[in-house]
Amino acid sequence: MIVYRLISFQYYGKAVATLPFEPIPYLRGMTHRGLEGENFRECSFAFIYAMCTMALKGTMQKALGHAAPRNTYDYMKNMEKDSMLSRKY
Repeated sequence: MIVYRLISFQYYGKAVATLPFEPIPYLRGMTHRGLEGENFRECSFAFIYAMCTMALKGTMQKALGHAAPRNTYDYMKNMEKDSMLSRKY
């Protein structure tokens, strides 16, 4: 979080990338955050940082051995089902 704040302060208000397309209105707020003007093809640092973080998070967790086991979802689903069966209405 500290790294994000330091770098974000340095790039605030500057376009760090140009997208090859104009994003849909739903995404414009994220891609154009902190930038002035109406050129929505310009991309802010915050969006690039968020995309890189999301793309690398799973890979890094798996490489470092911190990823959740593949069957975690099934385990959680079964726990929920068991707790619903044990409830008294």
